[in-house]
Amino acid sequence: MSVYNHKKMLVLTGNDEAFISELIGDYIEEASFKIEALRQAVSERDTASAAFISHSLKGISGSVTAGDVQQAALQLESAVKSVDFRSAATCLESIKKEFEKFKKALGR
Repeated sequence: MSVYNHKKMLVLTGNDEAFISELIGDYIEEASFKIEALRQAVSERDTASAAFISHSLKGISGSVTAGDVQQAALQLESAVKSVDFRSAATCLESIKKEFEKFKKALGR
């Protein structure tokens, strides 16, 4: 995977840099909210919420080519579906790390 694929975003948006910037801003806001919600769901061992939120984060991460965040969200989704909250906590830390890398790569 990759932290971010700008070339793919250009193709997906018809080379619309302004739209990409808007999408990235919206993604950062929404992903931040979802990561906090995941922290709470994992700490409360709420399987249904953690699975739903991680699935949603996986989807929105894919839509902005945040491949490493997407992959980490997939791993967390798998862990909670297996009711493995020890692994889920590790995956959550990975999501946080990859999300920070994504923001740093984009200067945000």
